[in-house]
Amino acid sequence: MRVAHAEGTSPQRWAQHHLRHLELWTRDADRALPTSTMSTLAAHLGCSMDSITALSVDTGLDDRQPRCHAGVEPWITAVGLFHRIRHLHGLQYCPACLAEEPYFRRLWRLAFVTHCPVHHRVLLDGCVRCDAPIVPHRHERLPTHCPICGMDLAHPTISGEPTDDTTMAYVSQSSWLNAQSTRRFALGTASIPWHDALKGCRALIAVHRCSLTQTLRMLPPRSGVFEAQRVGLRMATMQWLHRVLAHWPRAWLEDARRGHVTQRSFHRQASIPPWLQHALQFLHVGHTRDRWRRARAFQVHIRRLRQLRPPHWRTDHAQQFARWAP
Repeated sequence: MRVAHAEGTSPQRWAQHHLRHLELWTRDADRALPTSTMSTLAAHLGCSMDSITALSVDTGLDDRQPRCHAGVEPWITAVGLFHRIRHLHGLQYCPACLAEEPYFRRLWRLAFVTHCPVHHRVLLDGCVRCDAPIVPHRHERLPTHCPICGMDLAHPTISGEPTDDTTMAYVSQSSWLNAQSTRRFALGTASIPWHDALKGCRALIAVHRCSLTQTLRMLPPRSGVFEAQRVGLRMATMQWLHRVLAHWPRAWLEDARRGHVTQRSFHRQASIPPWLQHALQFLHVGHTRDRWRRARAFQVHIRRLRQLRPPHWRTDHAQQFARWAP
């Protein structure tokens, strides 16, 4: 986008002229691009493939890690891209940073980042006037303006909520950014690999989404997948995660029992790291809810037997059940 604006044209027109047969705006370019697209970009921009690859967001997870939801990568905020339109508020920004240098940072796409580490303010994820998602390439000339209402996102009067360095949310983010750089995560008094921490914490958030709503009163019902939530909801989730990890596993076991979380609650998670697997053994095993599916004709027949109650209907019920049972 910066190259297009430097040449005096919009990013979409620049891409249409140089990348005619490549679908650039139908993909989340911050997350990943096909190798053919990156090689074409490198040829037109005159840089190496490593430079183009470095522009994408790197969380430290293996590329073969399964997606937590359709179109959502773990720990990368989702923009909800559909037919070139962004339906989710996945791109965060700091107005003060945009005023200093008008470009969007890769750090703002990480789901566990909710504060600006430079200006110590809560990041914004929408236009302050119309609350539309941020789409920088949609504006003709100015990437720091809202393409819907034209609001200047870097205006001096716009700023996120100020925060203190000692707040739980800011301390949690600082520890996560430090772990990302060192590739080691502090879990209580122990230290675990960074990729294991990401996998385990993502599983905790997915399983506790309902319990956080019901018992901790932190998330509204139907808040959606973690990466698709607004910045305020993700900040509340990260505060809870920081609290349970600081006193692991005692604090988490208390919340798990209060929220009726069992070992069975994690059966849908693709991979569980050893540090979380060790703590799961202290939870109740849970009950299996998988039931064989009955044919609709069988359900209708049994319902009629219960309503009409003909003579010997219990015997007929047992015989029908034995006939339809696998």
